[in-house]
Amino acid sequence: MAVFSKEVNKLIKYKDFAPQATAWGFLGRPTEVEPFSAVVSAMNQWIEHNPIQVINVETVVLPKYSSQDMNDGLYVAEYSAGSVSWHQCVRIWYRE
Repeated sequence: MAVFSKEVNKLIKYKDFAPQATAWGFLGRPTEVEPFSAVVSAMNQWIEHNPIQVINVETVVLPKYSSQDMNDGLYVAEYSAGSVSWHQCVRIWYRE
């Protein structure tokens, strides 16, 4: 049996939501970030304002990033004194 749907040709996409810096230290480096609850809130607002079909939501732990657009797939870890900071992020998989 064949099933046809307008959804068949739509590609699966993803969007990452990461904590934003709330305080900066020496040389403009972030010293504090917003809580995880703020990240979840930002994701929920984005879902409300975009006509999408959510497929899955997951938490992802990523190194502290320096890329401006997290959805470009390029995550560049920022190293400081031989250590890396890690942040809990939310990734949403969806179809438009």
